[in-house]
Amino acid sequence: MSSDLINYEKNEEWEISTDLGWSKFKGVAQYNKRKLIEVSLEDSKTIIVSLLHCFISTSGDKIYAKDSLNELIMTEDGYKKVSGIIELDGEDFVYDIVDVEKNHRYYANGILNHNTHLLDDFWKSVIPTISSGKKSKIFMVSTPNGIGNKFYEMYNGAEKGDNGWNNERIDWWDVPGRNEKWKTDMVNTLGSEESFSQEFGNVFLDSATAAVGYDVLEAFKVNKKAPIWKSDDGSYRVYEMPKKDNLYVVGCDVGEGVGRASSTAQVLDVTDLSNITQVAVYGSNTIEPYHFANRLIHLCSSWGNPPLLIERNNCGAQTLDALSHELSYEKLVSYSKLTQTGEYKSTKNLGIFSHNNLRFNAVSNLRYWINFLQVVKIYDSQTISELETFIRYPNGTYRKKGEKFFDDYVMGLVWGLFTLDPDVCQQYFNIEETDEQQKPLKITRGEYFPNDESLYELKDLIGGNVVIPSNEKVQKKYEPLLGNLEIYGEDDLNMEDLIDLGYTIFRP
Repeated sequence: MSSDLINYEKNEEWEISTDLGWSKFKGVAQYNKRKLIEVSLEDSKTIIVSLLHCFISTSGDKIYAKDSLNELIMTEDGYKKVSGIIELDGEDFVYDIVDVEKNHRYYANGILNHNTHLLDDFWKSVIPTISSGKKSKIFMVSTPNGIGNKFYEMYNGAEKGDNGWNNERIDWWDVPGRNEKWKTDMVNTLGSEESFSQEFGNVFLDSATAAVGYDVLEAFKVNKKAPIWKSDDGSYRVYEMPKKDNLYVVGCDVGEGVGRASSTAQVLDVTDLSNITQVAVYGSNTIEPYHFANRLIHLCSSWGNPPLLIERNNCGAQTLDALSHELSYEKLVSYSKLTQTGEYKSTKNLGIFSHNNLRFNAVSNLRYWINFLQVVKIYDSQTISELETFIRYPNGTYRKKGEKFFDDYVMGLVWGLFTLDPDVCQQYFNIEETDEQQKPLKITRGEYFPNDESLYELKDLIGGNVVIPSNEKVQKKYEPLLGNLEIYGEDDLNMEDLIDLGYTIFRP
């Protein structure tokens, strides 16, 4: 397979109209002759394009011209329906705009189009040949340039470990001679923090619509770390051990369990509201809502049975009903807004029913803690990856950037932080101080938190067996030495005795 690119004219002078204003672009590409179609819209706009030319759908994702009949696509006048597609006789040369800055989109004939990225054509041209060689190697080097392009796709896949590539990064401070003064001078030269982050910050972000800022995401990436323990299938990842004197909350988003959206749980340490920490994460796209409830029971029993906030919409109702009626979990948050202007109140309906207004408020709450106060630490790579593609749409709603992305871990985080909404927080904690926005500034343990050490031992989520005893019990019963394990105690317990007591060997 070879590319049909036959000519490329570089551009350094002209700009093109986009949905974000006028933008620079790298050049114009000419391709070999292709089959063309004429696309007509309901408002009489027309455009002649190739079959695989891309428009922008209502979800913000790309849609091929050949598949766009009766679909709504974005234009200068809002979303319009494609009313007709006519196949033209013969073939003709095709020209396209290359690498439009900001979001790779531009207007032509009043219709929003997705531009060409030369790396895609190069990739199609060389990868079949190079991959056939046993000693062939490919090095891909670039600075980030937004999301949704080939480099983002390859690097993001390498970070997750699901495409066979290895990822490395060199940050600006790794280069000798670059310090904070150099950064300040460079920001002034480039004109903004955004430009600096794009060129030197190793941050993939759709700057115009991102829910989380450049600097915050960069801090998450720099400080992310590997789990101290994870389940065999990797679905449960623990970043800090449970501590019986700390306060925790859990937020959940529930999926169908059919291999698409995941059921997720975010465990947050909220002991110190100036240092909120992500301590554990669960996520699976194959677990059914009913069985997810069983996982949550064991998860919560490791973190002091904390307040558990679950979105009730769709599949969430099954998980909530199982937790309440069959598993008798006591600290299920019940919360809804009864009217457009009414107050949020606890109701008999379990969980949180997320309509547009409430979801907007919940995401705004997340942005307050993460963006404005910057007091949240996120360690999990999957969560950080989803935050990069969690964006604001023109109608003001926040969600994932198109169908090929996901926001399940983000929504678990949204609901976890929403437990700090004053009306929810006061149901479970004592609010000792509030800030100027009436958000909790200092909280203490409420009467519903038993100080039971067994509720702070890390357990697996299938059988509920203890995988790591509490720190205090570890110190009393055994002390690890290099090369082996010596047991201390009244009865000189050996390894078999510990296993009989329910302990399992820790294999990080």
